[in-house]
Amino acid sequence: AVVISYSWGARGLETYFYQNHPIIGELYRLHQSGQANFVGAIATISSDQESEMKRNSMMGAQIAKWNLGADGVVLTKYAGGAPHTDMFETALQCEALGVKTVALTSDTASDSRAESALLINTKEVNAIVSHSEGSDVRFQLPTVERIIAGNSEVADILSGLSELTPAALCGIANNQGASRLQPIIY
Repeated sequence: AVVISYSWGARGLETYFYQNHPIIGELYRLHQSGQANFVGAIATISSDQESEMKRNSMMGAQIAKWNLGADGVVLTKYAGGAPHTDMFETALQCEALGVKTVALTSDTASDSRAESALLINTKEVNAIVSHSEGSDVRFQLPTVERIIAGNSEVADILSGLSELTPAALCGIANNQGASRLQPIIY
C-alpha cells in the first residue's frame, strides 16, 4: 500500500488532482457538449484569521457573480478545519448574491452520524455533497519485512501499524471529486 505521510491528516490529496481537477474536467466536458455554460474556476486560499477569511470568501463570491457572471458555483477544498469554514463562508456569500451553490465536503465525523458530518450547517447552503473518508472502515495490515519511507521517523511510525483507515491510503479519499467512497445513511 502507498501510505501518505505528507499531510497532517493523511488526506492523500495528490498534486495530480489539482492539475486535473475531476469536477472542473466534467464541467468543461458539459460545456463542450452544450449542456452547461462553464465560465471558469476561481482559486482562493484559506486563512486562520476571521477578517481575512471573510474578505477572501467575499472576493471569491464577487468574482463569481460580477466578473464571471456565474449562475451557480461548485465549491471544493483541501482538507478540513479552516478550509472547510472558508468554503461555507464563500457559499453563504454566493447565496447572498443569488449565485446557487453546491459544496463538496468530506465526512470526517468520527461517530459516523449524518448529523455530525458537517462542520457548518446552514439553511442558506442546502446543496451539499458529502463524500466519505471511510473513518469507520479499517484495513488490517499484515506484517511487512521492508518499509520505504522519506525518513526514519516515518518508517518507525509505519512499522508499528496494524490497521489503517481509507483516508491514510493514497488516492482513496479525494476532496476534488475523484473519490469512490460514499456515505450511506441506514
